[in-house]
Amino acid sequence: MRPIRGPGIMAAIVLLGACATEEPGTNKYQVPGTDGAAALPDASPDVGIADGAAGATLSLYSVFPTHGPFVGGTVVTLQGGGFTKTCKVQIGGKNIQVGKTKVTSAATLTVVAPAGQPGAADVEVTCGKDKAKLAKAYTYDAVYMDPSSGPTTGGTLVQIYGTGTNFAAGMKLSLGGKAMPGVSVTGATALSAKTPAGAAGQVDLVVVDGKGKSTTVKGAFTYYVSANPKSGGLGGGPLKGTLTVTVLDSMTRAPVDGASVLVHDDTQTHFTGKTDTKGGVVFSKAGFKGPVNVTAGKTKYESTTVVNMDARDLTIFLVQIASPGSGTGPPGPIAGSVSGHLMFGGSTGAGTSAWKIVPEPKTDEVKRAYIHSSLSSLGAKLPDIATIQFVDYDPTVKKTAWAYTMSASPGMKAVYALAGIYNKTSSKFTPHAIGVARGVVVSPGQTTKNVDILIQAPLGRTITLQLKDIPAGSKIHKVRLGIDLGAEGFIVRSDNEISGSTAPPASLSFARLPNFNYQGLTDASWAVDASLDGSGTPTTPGLPYIRGTTRAMKAVNDTLTMGKFVGGPSLDDPVKGQYLTGNTLKWTPSGATADVAVIRVLAAGGLAPTPVWRILARGTATSVKLPDPKTAGLEAYPTGKLLIWAQWMIHLHAGYKFDEFNYSHLYTRYWDRWSQEQSYFQLKTTP
Repeated sequence: MRPIRGPGIMAAIVLLGACATEEPGTNKYQVPGTDGAAALPDASPDVGIADGAAGATLSLYSVFPTHGPFVGGTVVTLQGGGFTKTCKVQIGGKNIQVGKTKVTSAATLTVVAPAGQPGAADVEVTCGKDKAKLAKAYTYDAVYMDPSSGPTTGGTLVQIYGTGTNFAAGMKLSLGGKAMPGVSVTGATALSAKTPAGAAGQVDLVVVDGKGKSTTVKGAFTYYVSANPKSGGLGGGPLKGTLTVTVLDSMTRAPVDGASVLVHDDTQTHFTGKTDTKGGVVFSKAGFKGPVNVTAGKTKYESTTVVNMDARDLTIFLVQIASPGSGTGPPGPIAGSVSGHLMFGGSTGAGTSAWKIVPEPKTDEVKRAYIHSSLSSLGAKLPDIATIQFVDYDPTVKKTAWAYTMSASPGMKAVYALAGIYNKTSSKFTPHAIGVARGVVVSPGQTTKNVDILIQAPLGRTITLQLKDIPAGSKIHKVRLGIDLGAEGFIVRSDNEISGSTAPPASLSFARLPNFNYQGLTDASWAVDASLDGSGTPTTPGLPYIRGTTRAMKAVNDTLTMGKFVGGPSLDDPVKGQYLTGNTLKWTPSGATADVAVIRVLAAGGLAPTPVWRILARGTATSVKLPDPKTAGLEAYPTGKLLIWAQWMIHLHAGYKFDEFNYSHLYTRYWDRWSQEQSYFQLKTTP
């Protein structure tokens, strides 16, 4: 049976379903990289707005919220008049990405803010020949938090990113007027810390950096006292007498009325009930305490079971079992471009007409520089070298700057150039130097100009990576070393990826790397992404699949160490291809201890597997006994189909608490170690 995977890496975001895709918000705004990628509020495709004139003078009188992070992604609502479906919006002169503008009425439209430089920005709406503008109506914050919400008990590990900041050891941070503990600075623009305890609601973040500069971000973090209203899950502290369960539709966040909810364990069912019109049901009894299992479901929805939980509040997102879609999808994103000049020079700066930092070429060789932009993900697919903009050195032309223009995905980026030797016969490029320009805002369909890159950092460093705790049975490995630039992403090179059809060696060597004492790299750190699996090939991984990602690493004597891999689980009962008995699934974890186990049961067949059941459990769990769908009021098991059992074992961070789990944690960006295994089984009869 083929594993459910995407090309190159596991399709975790696809198979985990609506909980790991773009999060449709019922909130007024969300910040990407926090509790889910920003999405526009749902709107009918036809809201009765004409494609032409709206019959009213175009006007713009309010913008909410009035601020958001420099990386963009905030859902912003504009109020005015005369809006039509053809209206276009700019914030700070930057275009909105295609598909990220929705006109909900002639007086209201929403957009997802593009990236922008910190400070006040104009908001402008253009509808045909008419324009309306609010000057300095939206402010880009220089600092943001990821995640941006957590429980009132505190202890949430957060990443704090800045641009143009000077984070340094000893700096001061406060959230809601309280000092933040556990501050660890990884660079001038990146640090981690933990939240102090706080009262429910939004609070401000105050950052005083290493140079004494104070930055305040209003409403940077939201404390919740029960289950996270944005991202579902667990909250409220240990279960003592009363359990409140709320069931919402995973896509619309609308209450699911009449859902069946069961509170049970492996031996008995303690409570059963139906949700009301608000999607809620309350169970109460003297002496009632955790841990317990909770299952929720309804006809035409995937059932969900939360295993061994101990919390007073639980919000479950149910996934609708929908028919396969048809027709074309939404338009793809529009890229931007960057232009400027490459320059060479040493400690005295730019100005040389010779590329002395690159050795002289031999016969059939040329000095060449390739221009790249940083990647948002360390594991992202690398572009084909044939598609990358380059500049060749001509010794007969005496100039001190070489023009370039390159395409780039929108966002806050670093743009860098690798200079080296290109062999025309072998098409091999050997880099010898790098230059980096930081804080480049790329906007959809627009060119960011005058981005000059000074190439002055030689690539003479070698880094050794020590791998520890490699799970037994690994047959394939792919290990990638990148340069971590905080909120601007990663510098990733194809020659800094090592792969092979064996278990990875305990020590790997990466060459032609820069020191971090050059312009654009002074706050950089290392990042490692390691993929291991027990079958397949380096380009088409198999199962079990094991992966680890570590950011903000500091080399000690040019050595990095990475370990504590979460091994693939052994899926024990039912045995592959055999029959489910007693509604019980059993598995055995391996390797380092996971924080969360996620199981998806899906019915094979058709264009895509059909959702059947989702299980969320502690990483230490080894089994779960599911309620009988026939007697519990849940969607019945499908008949005549093989059932796929796909399981992830996920580690998030040190000190993670399962009883504060929320669905945002199903986004892979929060995972540092994880594994996946897959099996399939059958049903003897329809329950």
